[in-house]
Amino acid sequence: MLLLIIDCKPSSLFSIKLPKSYQSQPSFLLPPPSTLFGVYARGIGVALGLSQQEAQKLATETLVNVSASLELSTRSGALIRRWRIEGETPISDAMVREFIYTTMLRLYFVVDEGKFKLGDLEKILYLCGYSCSRIGDTESIVSSSSVKVAKVCVEEVREGRIAGYVPEDVIEKISKGGYIAVDMPTMLDAKRYKTYILPISVREKHYVQSDVYVTFRDGVSCIKVDGGYLNV
Repeated sequence: MLLLIIDCKPSSLFSIKLPKSYQSQPSFLLPPPSTLFGVYARGIGVALGLSQQEAQKLATETLVNVSASLELSTRSGALIRRWRIEGETPISDAMVREFIYTTMLRLYFVVDEGKFKLGDLEKILYLCGYSCSRIGDTESIVSSSSVKVAKVCVEEVREGRIAGYVPEDVIEKISKGGYIAVDMPTMLDAKRYKTYILPISVREKHYVQSDVYVTFRDGVSCIKVDGGYLNV
């Protein structure tokens, strides 16, 4: 397995709308798996000059898992006013959109190199990482400040700290650390939701990365990254 790690700096704020919201647009605190799949597919498409359909097919075949973590962050709402023209009549409406401010997002992509048959995979993944320019809505511009590609080994793990968010169903017990449980769309099916454990603690009006120690269920395979584990 190869692990692609992208450190992204938002230009200012980012927002990833909860799909089931109405009239207001609350945001996910971290990019959900479905969003990260889109980031990877676009990056692979740019690196190889593929069409959108070809890039999505290759991403589906080669991407094993995704995750994310963040540094110090906060969230706030803003009133967005929009204008549209119907016939000759201008119509205005407004909604509250939630934005997330953070100094850094770290994105993890676990790639099955055995299913990747095109060119120098490490070079392709570097190009994929540096092509990451947007996460979430159109205004959520980011820049890749660091891209790393590393060979990782898969091992069965019983206990340890989680490096990023993981599905709740791979965890038997959470033994230590503050966390947030959030329903998010899955990597390959944006209409299917699972509960994920985010290693994030609330501190007054902001959020910080938390050291969450868990016992994994029997048979769960993981990779080691940043001193913690992610399931595969």
